[in-house]
Amino acid sequence: MFFLKICMVWKKNITLHKKTRNYPMKNKEDIFKRLYESFTKEGGRFHIMERRVSLEQQLEYFKFSSQVRQNMGSVKENDDEIHIKNLKNSQSTNDEKKVSLSILALSKQIKIYRFLENFVQETDGTELSDWAYMALTENRIALEFEFSGERQIYISSGLGGKGHKLRFHVVLFASQSDSFLDYQRKIIRDELAFALPKRDIDIERFTIEDQYVEIVILMPITTFIRKIIRDVIAECNQYGNFLLDTFIISNEKELGKKEIENVLEERKL
Repeated sequence: MFFLKICMVWKKNITLHKKTRNYPMKNKEDIFKRLYESFTKEGGRFHIMERRVSLEQQLEYFKFSSQVRQNMGSVKENDDEIHIKNLKNSQSTNDEKKVSLSILALSKQIKIYRFLENFVQETDGTELSDWAYMALTENRIALEFEFSGERQIYISSGLGGKGHKLRFHVVLFASQSDSFLDYQRKIIRDELAFALPKRDIDIERFTIEDQYVEIVILMPITTFIRKIIRDVIAECNQYGNFLLDTFIISNEKELGKKEIENVLEERKL
């Protein structure tokens, strides 16, 4: 099972949205590879948004910003300063600040980029934090295109990424209702530690619970993760068939403990 609800592609200084439904990995596992190859053939720089921003928040930002820009009319020379003052004003509402962020995101002035950088830090942990980060990222795209003339391509997902790698949450399940035995835990740990790094996949987090395994990974965008995970499971199962050959991979969010336990319960029915 593979969850890929939305893959956002930001191109030049225009934002494009590519939306897909939840679907099985079969015949779809190379979607990121095809995206990467398609855009790199066109030339330009390819980036992945690193921060984790929920897909709902991303869609809200783009929808809101689009409405603001349609209604804002022509931009005046001192508009940037007005919006900076609004963002600094403690009496301004969050909605008013969101309007200002949406407009400043289009600026092609370095000083606005530096201001947004600082504003992201100042609002860390607040309701405006992700919104400010989205505005900063959109402004970076506009600036890089303006100064380099190169096509700028950004891909974002709910779990973010790093460099040219996307972050994924992977869950493997025990084939039986019993807890993993100690030797089985060691085999899983050793096989993942061997198989993933040699394919340039970074393991950020690794957890073995009684009946499931969680890993959070950073994976090159061109990697076929489904085959790699299947190979890992097959290798482990040479020592007792203790892993199911079905698994979950998500780049939308990390599934919570309750969600994973619900999958286990459904499997028992």
